[in-house]
Amino acid sequence: MNKRKNETIVAGETDRAPLALFPLGEVVITAGALAALAERWPIAAAADDPSVLAEAVAGEIAAALTRHQTGDWYEDDKAANAGAIEHHVRILTQHVAYAPAGYRHLRDERYWIMTDADRSVTTVLLPEEY
Repeated sequence: MNKRKNETIVAGETDRAPLALFPLGEVVITAGALAALAERWPIAAAADDPSVLAEAVAGEIAAALTRHQTGDWYEDDKAANAGAIEHHVRILTQHVAYAPAGYRHLRDERYWIMTDADRSVTTVLLPEEY
């Protein structure tokens, strides 16, 4: 089981997936966020098969959506989002796609995931697109 730093395994704990705290609705990604995240995988981008790049980006987004939906948030997001869930308002989390090892010319890319108050749409976007 993958654990984050400083987490411990409690006796009897299983590998069950964390429970979703809210529905995501339709998931969309802005063109800017898609382009920025695609730059994180230069080897996949260079592949002759575009599905290789799509799979790499999809994996990053899927992991971030799971963190977004299950409450695995940065400290800065925790209080606001706990209140957002309770009061049925917009939920916003921040994420970082780190530059791959050996590609120092690439910068880490910050992006946001935002679920609308009515939980009908979740958008992956860059902060400057908000």
